[in-house]
Amino acid sequence: MSERVQTSIIIPVHGQWPLTEDCLRSLAATLDGAPCEIIVVDNASQDATPQACPALGRELFGPRFQYKRFAQNRNFGPACNAGAALAQGEYLFFLNNDTVAKPGWYAPLVRDFSEFPNIACTGPLLSRPAQGPLGETVQHLGVHMNPFCDVHHLYEGIPADSPLAQRRRFFQVITAAALLLPAKLFRDAGGFDEAYRNGFEDVDLCARLWSRGLRMTVNPASRFTHLTSMTPGRGADEEANHELFFRKSIHLLTPDWHLHLKADNFSLALSPWLTLVPSLPEAVSTRLRTLLQGGDADDVLRTLKDFPLWYQGYEALAGAFRNAGLLKEAHSLWLSLALLRPVPENLFPLLADSSRLGDEKRVSFALTYLLSHCRGFEERLEKARALRELAALLGLPELSAQCAAWLEQSGEFRQKTQLPFLRRLKDMGLFAGGQPGWDKAYTVWRELDDSQEARAGRRPPVPQGLEERARFSVLMPVYSPKPRQLRAAVDSVLSQLWPHWELCMADDASPDPAVRPLLEELARLDPRIRVTFRPENGNIATASNSALEMARHPYTALLDQDDLLTPDALLEVALALAANPEARLIYSDEDKCDDEGARFTPHFKSDWDPVLCEAQNMVSHLGVYETARMRAIGGFRPGYDGSQDFDLLWRFAEGLEPGQIVHIPKVLYHWRSHEGSVALAVTEKSGAVLDNFQKALADHVQRTGQAGSVHRVAGMNHYRVAYELPEPAPLLSLLLDLGGQAALGKTLIPSWLESAGYPNLELLLAFSPEERGADRMQELASLDARIRLTPVPAQSRIARLNALAAAAQGELLAFMDKFLLPESQGWLHELAARCLVHEAGVAGSKLLTQERTVAHAGFYLDSTGTLFALHRGIAGHDPGYFGWASLARCVAAVDGRCLVTRRELFEHLGGLQKDQGGESVVNAGALYCLRAGERGQRVVYTPYAAFTLRQGQEHDVPLPGGEAFSTSLSPCHPALFAGCPGWALFPQPQNRPK
Repeated sequence: MSERVQTSIIIPVHGQWPLTEDCLRSLAATLDGAPCEIIVVDNASQDATPQACPALGRELFGPRFQYKRFAQNRNFGPACNAGAALAQGEYLFFLNNDTVAKPGWYAPLVRDFSEFPNIACTGPLLSRPAQGPLGETVQHLGVHMNPFCDVHHLYEGIPADSPLAQRRRFFQVITAAALLLPAKLFRDAGGFDEAYRNGFEDVDLCARLWSRGLRMTVNPASRFTHLTSMTPGRGADEEANHELFFRKSIHLLTPDWHLHLKADNFSLALSPWLTLVPSLPEAVSTRLRTLLQGGDADDVLRTLKDFPLWYQGYEALAGAFRNAGLLKEAHSLWLSLALLRPVPENLFPLLADSSRLGDEKRVSFALTYLLSHCRGFEERLEKARALRELAALLGLPELSAQCAAWLEQSGEFRQKTQLPFLRRLKDMGLFAGGQPGWDKAYTVWRELDDSQEARAGRRPPVPQGLEERARFSVLMPVYSPKPRQLRAAVDSVLSQLWPHWELCMADDASPDPAVRPLLEELARLDPRIRVTFRPENGNIATASNSALEMARHPYTALLDQDDLLTPDALLEVALALAANPEARLIYSDEDKCDDEGARFTPHFKSDWDPVLCEAQNMVSHLGVYETARMRAIGGFRPGYDGSQDFDLLWRFAEGLEPGQIVHIPKVLYHWRSHEGSVALAVTEKSGAVLDNFQKALADHVQRTGQAGSVHRVAGMNHYRVAYELPEPAPLLSLLLDLGGQAALGKTLIPSWLESAGYPNLELLLAFSPEERGADRMQELASLDARIRLTPVPAQSRIARLNALAAAAQGELLAFMDKFLLPESQGWLHELAARCLVHEAGVAGSKLLTQERTVAHAGFYLDSTGTLFALHRGIAGHDPGYFGWASLARCVAAVDGRCLVTRRELFEHLGGLQKDQGGESVVNAGALYCLRAGERGQRVVYTPYAAFTLRQGQEHDVPLPGGEAFSTSLSPCHPALFAGCPGWALFPQPQNRPK
């Protein structure tokens, strides 16, 4: 290329060839001979792009066109950087392929660098295609940052021909959808940060340039049409990108939305939903209101062009078009209004119109913003307080006053606005079938059905005399706390509805001199708060023991310095003690919270499950222990830091009867999640913490005289006990009914016997002389000396299995299906050990489909007593809800196609029985487990014995339910899933967003 190149236009693409074609043709028609080169960087497009793009590029631009293709999708940032490396121009113009250039766009942008020497970047005004009475509307004329440091497009949705869209402005950030900057500046800045994935690359780059004293601008004389977000998967990593930007570059920018509004004679106002919206001057609003009384639609439309922030005008005009049957026109107005003021009053009409028109993109947009308002009331209060302080710091006294007024009327907002809104979301069925996820569903449930008011209405009266027995010492070890979090923790104790408590705080020699005065101040708030100061730093176990020494009450509750109790936490524990006089250990469900007041990730636990507790501290928060026993075992042991409570739990629980460990199926504890906390993610656990967990579990195994070794579960921060079999191992009878398909046995039986890992077994093969293929059964018997052909009647499947069991000689019976392919070595060893070592009545395995999804990981009872398969359909490697699919645990029932049980129990229960569904072995096994559970027998699911179902069998899995599965078992029966009253609201895990 001999001629000078002024600008290199770099277009990253990933599929969507028709968009790329339109973009290229629009550039060819509008460059007017400008000295530009075009560089298309193809991120592994699988459509017509690889063939069509080079040909069209050469046709339109000749030698000034370059095409570079990657074999794999490298995403936006790396593609742009690769294009920049090829570029020869003085300027680089990054351009999305979902844009269409308008005539005269190029020269105004280049002139900006001579007219404004201190700018780093410039870009055109981007507008959406005309779809309604407003014509084209603004998509981008610059980016603002609100007081919470979130970035958004300024005035998005206003008419593109409005005078407000014609003004020149300067910004900290503009979009890279169409961004021009000097090539040297881009390269000196290091290009786009490739740690981002299709989002925030431009915000990060502009932030770095802004920190150098440079600024960005958008030139309204240059214009493109922008279709926006047409690339598949765009926005999938937005949350991760947002978090990365906040860690890396947020400090480079400052809130500026109010400054842009002030320059345009607007102000920042607070909506009832605590969202910030631009507001017209009151005098202007008053004058415009009069227009609605006598003006027609044309008057309103003309006025909207001059006053595009007139929200009532959009509403009136949309209503007029809807009444006239012009749904598309009304829809376009609701979209603009929702972009400018995204509150439910605008989003619900947009959602309705979008649904009627089949506009899935706008349906998704409306739902996303509607669900952003699905917040807990406490979270709203925290946001209002934070915004009040931010507004004061930014010099916005009017906004600060609005926040104060909102807080004063917050109770009215909750009753008249928030709760009806949440009921409407629930009635829409948004949470059925798995969308939009656990935390939003949890917010709806706890605000509507599990609020403090709702709990109070269901709570039984307090028995007389309970206050003498139910007194609690709350232990809180303290070390270098964040004052705000510590105050909140103490406030949660002071707010307890049950007044019979003391708070024992032990400071572990915090190095910050401000900690002691703070603790002394807190102790003066209430005589029930006592503080001790350790002379030297020990560790959390030592500090907890110092707090334990102060305890004067019969029961001890554990509270971390940054966590929160619900107001009724100790009251609910007191009532549990009244209902369970023998209780020595009480624990509750829990959730997580953040510093903004949000509550999420509810952990609805089962009743006491010693099998699951080997892998995780299922008691954790809130745990309340009998003080005398806690002292008798020596309290917390040093040397187990990070897992000291797990070590305490096992030493405390050993020797207790199941009825002495009581689970309260209510969320009574909020575990604070912050950077570096274990609550934020299990992966935050340090190696030392995990080592101490393993040590505590190994100690428990040794103390209880069990033969087994502790191992880390593959791919998880959890451990398991691999139990050894007794010597000698008792005889186990492996029962198999091939059902006339003898050919299956030739490969199936050897694979079973080779991988079983059990030293003393017999294999009984069901045999009926009149069956097809009976002559081949003799051949199978010769495969191994342990195989016995067992005559059975040619009757039902259930009757045949019972006949096999009757002929068996083993102490253990293993019912196995002919379609099971072993996935793990030693599977029979594992299943037998669960029955022999853990004394379970029944043990069952994990079953996978050919598609590597879960077919079975245990059946559970919900709060209504209904049996259901919690994990069915999730990916086989997915750990499931709190690891339940990948950890051994007690369940209500296991799949009858792989079931090991003790012979004595089997005979006592009368064997397998058919249900109303007929010959389903799955259902017969589930019924057997329920009958065993009614007699106090433990049923164990273990994923360490895993099988794949043969092709064609993976989906033939009945879901137990209905009258056939009525049971006297309570959902809160020991070893069964307890759940919560709102469990049915939650989606099945296979649909849960990652």
